[in-house]
Amino acid sequence: MISRDKDGKCFHTGLKKGEVYPYVLAVGPPGRVRRAALHLKNTTAIGDGGERGIVLVNGHYNEVPVTVLNHDMGAASASIIIREVIDSISFKEKNKATIIRIGSCGSLQEYVKVGDIVISTGCVRDDGTTQLLIHSEYPAVPNMKTTLSLILAAKKIGRKVEHNLWVGITHAKSELYGFESPQLSAMPKEMEERLKSFERMGVLATEMEFPVLAILGDLYNAEQRRTARPYGIDTGCALLVVSPFKVEGEPIKFAEPSQEDLIQVGLEALDIKRKLDLGRFDDSKSLLDALTVL
Repeated sequence: MISRDKDGKCFHTGLKKGEVYPYVLAVGPPGRVRRAALHLKNTTAIGDGGERGIVLVNGHYNEVPVTVLNHDMGAASASIIIREVIDSISFKEKNKATIIRIGSCGSLQEYVKVGDIVISTGCVRDDGTTQLLIHSEYPAVPNMKTTLSLILAAKKIGRKVEHNLWVGITHAKSELYGFESPQLSAMPKEMEERLKSFERMGVLATEMEFPVLAILGDLYNAEQRRTARPYGIDTGCALLVVSPFKVEGEPIKFAEPSQEDLIQVGLEALDIKRKLDLGRFDDSKSLLDALTVL
């Protein structure tokens, strides 16, 4: 059970029960929340996470009630924030809620370039945090309907599959520099080989937080089913490549591509997902096209 104070507020976010809308965009930095909020109407700040740098905004994108929030950097921070978010979701409109992470990543393939968008179909759980929730053999897999919504959204704004849009397996880590620049680790040879093994398997990119959303969502859903309650959480993930593929021995580098397409993909995906949830998505051809990508 999530701890709340006498006023019903969560300790870290200040959220009250029912304050979070059922369609959630989760990002890393607070600046991305502010950028996304520019696309929303009737925005309202919620929660009380300012001292911790956590920004939470409610608004509407088209007809979709959207909450945008930042979970900060790393799985450990994301786990705290996302737990409190899930416990504060309003299920008034529908028994299902959707949480989409839009974040940044580093390329693990030469053909995945800076500025490209990667949509995850599953994540290598190489982080430490989710190992404390369930053994590493359990997969971190997004909801298929949410993934389809992300593909449809990316194509809608002009992204082209296997050109500047990639769909496939991603990787999550707990330590940035030691993984992506193994020479900064005390085990450089071991870490270099670990990095190369994922590259050889075709893993597209590496990030830090998505397994938290997937595992916490699955954990919540399993508990709801066991207790015969109707609620559920769907998750998905889209990533903007900000760190280029590097050959052995090269230092990690960062670029600053525009975040606008990533934000648009996230918001459009929530719009499409709501239509799918309500049975109002009537473009069957586009849906079939998106299915062929998977």
